[in-house]
Amino acid sequence: MVVAGVTSHLANSMKQQTELAKKREKEMGNLYAFSRRLAAASSAADIYRAIEEHLASLVQRKVVLFGAAADGEAKPEQAALSQRLHGAIADVQAGRTLATTVDDGAGDIWLVRRVSQKNADFGVIAIDLGSVPPDAIEEVRKRVDDVLSDAAATLERLDVARALNEVKMRSETELLREALIGSVSHELRTPLASILGAATVLSKSAVIAKDERLTSLAGVVRDEAERLNNDIQNLLDATRISREQVRPRQEWIEPQDIVNAALERRRRRLSGHHVSLDMDSNLPFIYVDPVLVEQAFGQIVDNAAKYSPPGSPITVA
Repeated sequence: MVVAGVTSHLANSMKQQTELAKKREKEMGNLYAFSRRLAAASSAADIYRAIEEHLASLVQRKVVLFGAAADGEAKPEQAALSQRLHGAIADVQAGRTLATTVDDGAGDIWLVRRVSQKNADFGVIAIDLGSVPPDAIEEVRKRVDDVLSDAAATLERLDVARALNEVKMRSETELLREALIGSVSHELRTPLASILGAATVLSKSAVIAKDERLTSLAGVVRDEAERLNNDIQNLLDATRISREQVRPRQEWIEPQDIVNAALERRRRRLSGHHVSLDMDSNLPFIYVDPVLVEQAFGQIVDNAAKYSPPGSPITVA
């Protein structure tokens, strides 16, 4: 009997140790995957999403994570929360309280608290505790608090705060760069429009037309002002594309019309080359934004003129 008892105890102990080892292995695997996601994150939103999913897997409940600030576009799961919950989240974000429980009005109790009581950068988390009896709320809350304390220590150990600050700084730097480009570009276009208009009037003036040298100079000023205007427009378009603000205005158009317009705009720049056009006149219409396609094709032509030896032929086919 004694031997059987000892054997049974050892078997149960080994089973518990095996289960504990498997649990630790799973936790280490999840932690490794979490750290890799953090390292690959390219924005604060990616980091918060990784934190949210990591915490949800730890507490095994519905989790909604809010960033450290209340700004930014709300996610669908955030917008779906009740006004009571949003009020509690705002209190925690503002630092008026570190943690609170609130009834969402539908019978579920939510725990709202900072992910880390030490570091507000990790954001505010709302956890659905479900339909918990009042006398069991504190017990469930304590279990969740214990899990979040370990998670917060992990986040601090992985230096997530530094990663968040770096991502925010990159984002702010990019916004500042785009704003500066937009401001400078608009400031340049105002005097440039006057230069371009004056050069166009001069090039068509009867007095200037009598002097071949002045006619050539007026044409150079006009063409170079137009080129600079196009370069500024390309810069503005690049800024708009990076902000995803470009919306193509598509229409049916002949490919040859786009090519001819681009070549005509660069007539003077191509004057040092023999340009030949070898296109089928029966090409079908295409449904594109002619302005954007012409700009893209124009860049190719500019590069051909810029990097080809003087006098070399340029063929468009």
